[in-house]
Amino acid sequence: MKSNKDLKVAIVGEGFLFYEGANRVNEVFCEMFPNADIYGLFGKKKIMEEHFKGHKYKFSPLQNLPFLSFVYKYSYFRWPIAIERFNLSEYDLVISSSYCCALGCIVPYPAKHISYVHTPMRYAWDMKDRYFNRRNFSLWKLFVIPFFLNYLRTWDVCAAQRPDVLIANSDFVGKRMKKYWKREPDFVVHPPVDLYSGKIKKNREEYFVTGSNTEPNKNGDILLKHARDSGIQLRVIGRVSRKIKRKYSKCTNISFEGRVSDGEKYRLLADAKGYITLGVEDFGIFPIEAMSCGTPVLFYKNGGVCESVVDGKTGIGIESLSTEEFKKGIEVFDKKEWDYEDICKYSKRFSKERFKKEIGEIINGSF
Repeated sequence: MKSNKDLKVAIVGEGFLFYEGANRVNEVFCEMFPNADIYGLFGKKKIMEEHFKGHKYKFSPLQNLPFLSFVYKYSYFRWPIAIERFNLSEYDLVISSSYCCALGCIVPYPAKHISYVHTPMRYAWDMKDRYFNRRNFSLWKLFVIPFFLNYLRTWDVCAAQRPDVLIANSDFVGKRMKKYWKREPDFVVHPPVDLYSGKIKKNREEYFVTGSNTEPNKNGDILLKHARDSGIQLRVIGRVSRKIKRKYSKCTNISFEGRVSDGEKYRLLADAKGYITLGVEDFGIFPIEAMSCGTPVLFYKNGGVCESVVDGKTGIGIESLSTEEFKKGIEVFDKKEWDYEDICKYSKRFSKERFKKEIGEIINGSF
């Protein structure tokens, strides 16, 4: 049997267009296996050179779609076919990092296939109505889409049986895997987080921060509406649709910071009075990054964020997404005397080093 250092490793992901959640995890996998090759559906050369330098990579034919950054979401139904076309016959270990279909890659025997699951396909299962609706698709397309969704669900269940080991990124995701795939995760390993290492500030400015809210499960429009109506100062980091920007462009209490460097992100978080997330997160890395700055979190008590934020200690949870509940949560949040140092200390349990150790033990036990 080969030692881990001698293993020929492939890392299979989906999109490498943006440096966000899943690709932050993929970068850590690459740190663990410096000689690993990368396979993805599509991506940007800039992202690969900046975050995956030194790794050979190969993209599927979907990479050739015109105006890729704008149309890639409309190719959902071609993703499974593209992921199955990769030739992985020369590898000893394949790690799929999957938020939709990477776990369905074909891994020949006797290679081991370990899949780290960020989420089952949201758009095929419980969140289909948020992805496919009259706001995003014409009526005739909505008539056709259910037939494709039936195909995707069937494929997804079959694909979930392929990996030798399934790792969920949270208990919440593990429960969704069991519900839709009828297969429980073999392990639950929370994602790695690059924690803030600067000084924890006691004197805070009067603004909140929220992260990228482009995906339907993030409930970004609801949060921005509540921010507008309540008058709180809110700074939005990351990608935001032009439609959302236009809608809230006249709100002087909301500012869109766009994509920022990690240094600027942590500066904003370290000075903020709080971080807000109202999404149904699979796990949620942004809240932990905020807590590593000592910054408490106002959150919707649903999804994986309940595993990372402690209600009443490192944040305040609200029971519903109503305006009244949001305003009530803000009031409780403002009255709370926060121990910023204690919040920072709590975040250490989600470190990158912890992730590498847990994943390494799983891999070692698989051979």
